[in-house]
Amino acid sequence: MLGFGPSDPGSNPGGPISATLKNDGNNLKVMKKIVRDSFLLQLPKNALQYLIGFSFYLTIFGELNILKLIVGLASFLLTYSSIYYYNDIMDLKEDKRNKVKRIYKALARGDISFDKAVSRMQIMIFLGLALGALISGWYTLLLLGLLVTNFLHSNPHTKKKFKKNPKYLIPNMFVMQFLKFSSGWFTFTTNINQLPFWIIACLCLSYIFGYIIYKEDIKNINKAIKRKKKIVVVLSVTVLGTFFLSLLIYPFKIPLLIIIPTSFLFFAMRKEKNHIKRIFGFSKIIFVVISVLIFSILLLNVPVVNEINEDAGKVLSIDKVNNISLSVLIKINDTIYNYTIKDLKELDVLLNLSKGSIRIKNSTFKE
Repeated sequence: MLGFGPSDPGSNPGGPISATLKNDGNNLKVMKKIVRDSFLLQLPKNALQYLIGFSFYLTIFGELNILKLIVGLASFLLTYSSIYYYNDIMDLKEDKRNKVKRIYKALARGDISFDKAVSRMQIMIFLGLALGALISGWYTLLLLGLLVTNFLHSNPHTKKKFKKNPKYLIPNMFVMQFLKFSSGWFTFTTNINQLPFWIIACLCLSYIFGYIIYKEDIKNINKAIKRKKKIVVVLSVTVLGTFFLSLLIYPFKIPLLIIIPTSFLFFAMRKEKNHIKRIFGFSKIIFVVISVLIFSILLLNVPVVNEINEDAGKVLSIDKVNNISLSVLIKINDTIYNYTIKDLKELDVLLNLSKGSIRIKNSTFKE
């Protein structure tokens, strides 16, 4: 949610930064000292999203390759960080009129030139894709998918549809976030049959829910929910459905149960009146929720914790439930997992992507 910034314009768009600090005082001063570029705000969040997929991979396959993790994470962060420069370039005029964005966006603040921002974006894209190519052709395609979905979201020619219209916004953001949450998985494997699809889908839908409310009116969440009632209802039902389906079909009982109380932390920020504190408060909560999920997934590698998790699985399983409300999701799940293609490598017969990939000659990079 923090990644998209506040939406209310400043009251003094043409004045110097010092004039805009009066309303928010020390909060904006602290922000300016801490943050020199907007993408730096996103690095911890993006790194955690990457580690979600990695934690699932490590727990399921039990294999750890530090070199591949470093290369994969670096390529992901470089590629995705270029998107923030792209957004800043596309929204430059709007950002200059926003007192908060002028504090933490170097381009809007005037600390870097337009040409320098373009140059940084291009360098990040090149380095990110180059490192991604060292992993595999499929991983490089994933990074390109992130660039394309964000391009549709931010480009002036497509923004009205893909950023404002829910019919385009939700599917495009779902693909975008799904690629982010699963990037750590596809760094190490092309296996799609064991990918915990519904858990990642639940995280993506939750993120979209928060984004829509955040963009609608973060200062008055209740009114925002009323204005977007239909979308909120559909997303709420879908999030809950995917969550409970995940709880029933995957062996990650403890992580999913632990995340329930942490999700209620979002309500703690509803009464916060200070806009800056609210922004950083929501970002901290996202950090905590994702961190708890990653930590609890990795804890399953501890024998005692895994044994408790298995005991919970004897109670919470799809065989124990006969719920009509989940029947549609169960049918979709069966369709997905009965599909003939179990691994992305099977598509190489048609696409020959592996021939176009660059591979490090190192035994530690075995597929």
